[in-house]
Amino acid sequence: MTLDGLAAELEAHFGRKGSPKKSTYKVNLCRYADDFVITGISKMFLEHEVKPVIERFLAKRGLELSVEKTRITSIEEGFDFLGWNFRKYQGTLLIKPSKASIKSVLEKVREIVNANKTARQDSLIHLLNPVLRGWANYHRVAVAKKAFNTVDHQVWKLLWYWAKRRHPKKRWSWIKNRYYHRIGGRQGVFASETQRLILLGQTPIVRHTKIRGDANPFDLAQRAYFNERRCRILGRTLSRRRRLHYHWKMQEGRCLICLQPFSTDEEWYRPNPVVKGPSNEGTLTSLPLVHANCYQQWLCQQESESNR
Repeated sequence: MTLDGLAAELEAHFGRKGSPKKSTYKVNLCRYADDFVITGISKMFLEHEVKPVIERFLAKRGLELSVEKTRITSIEEGFDFLGWNFRKYQGTLLIKPSKASIKSVLEKVREIVNANKTARQDSLIHLLNPVLRGWANYHRVAVAKKAFNTVDHQVWKLLWYWAKRRHPKKRWSWIKNRYYHRIGGRQGVFASETQRLILLGQTPIVRHTKIRGDANPFDLAQRAYFNERRCRILGRTLSRRRRLHYHWKMQEGRCLICLQPFSTDEEWYRPNPVVKGPSNEGTLTSLPLVHANCYQQWLCQQESESNR
């Protein structure tokens, strides 16, 4: 990619990890695709020493820094990166959803609500939940409780106006009883008989586990590390789906057929009600989680054996 080699260029000028230069200048690169953040010991140092190195690196590739996106600031003032705001408060670094990210998700919700003024309540909930759930899952690793509650409040107001518009002559108590219900000890939940709007404030905060600095997902020698990491994340994802999580734990996070770990980027399958397949001992078992491809291969194998 375009920025491949930038880390090595910075190390050549400002020291490698563990070197005296590195400890002195504190130059570090955090990169995601073509977006990146570089830290340094001071604002002047970044302006006069680090920035020229980056500009020369990009110039060799026919590129230049974006004037609109490039900003040199103190960590006490904070900055936005990948939808989060990074800022130190009295010496403590807090990572929160950025104001721009909050505004963006509320605009998406507003667009959906405005485009479905005459839709059924359960249809509207069906459209809103994936947007809210996806945004919450992305930000749940940060200091996001306050932002979640803010979004919940604004969404509640949007949906109240939506309901009032549908019934302009009805009293507020009638509208409340029609569209808002008490669920799990919480009043005023926007819900129908079959659907309920998720509440971001109920999303548990789960801190992100950093990847080892020397870890490379393309290095076959480190496959075990990434498999273990993916399994841990997947287990956490399934923790609120009790039956699925139970079977996943019973199988130690592995496919019943190929015995390889499950991951979030693979398609896997739970036959209804169960699938029987070979376990480690070569016996049959009823634990139901398998890779989709493994299940299809197993079915073909069973069919060919039955036709003999």
